[in-house]
Amino acid sequence: MRGRVDNVSKAGVCIVLPRQLAPGDLVELDMADSLLFGHVIFCNQQPDEYRIGIEIERVLLGETDLSQLLNDLLATESPASAP
Repeated sequence: MRGRVDNVSKAGVCIVLPRQLAPGDLVELDMADSLLFGHVIFCNQQPDEYRIGIEIERVLLGETDLSQLLNDLLATESPASAP
């Protein structure tokens, strides 16, 4: 399903989706030409959407400038990133 990234931090990624996910659900995020794998930590309902916290466990990065920015951010925040 399509959504938007609300925040990327040391703890993981916060996304906003039109549908609820349950804590513990495994997720795969496709961002530009990169894939992020993790699991849902929380899901808070807001009017018309859900704000979902995801703990990232594995990152597969592509070759674009956006992927390089993501790599730089994750390298300073988390040892889970892999080029």
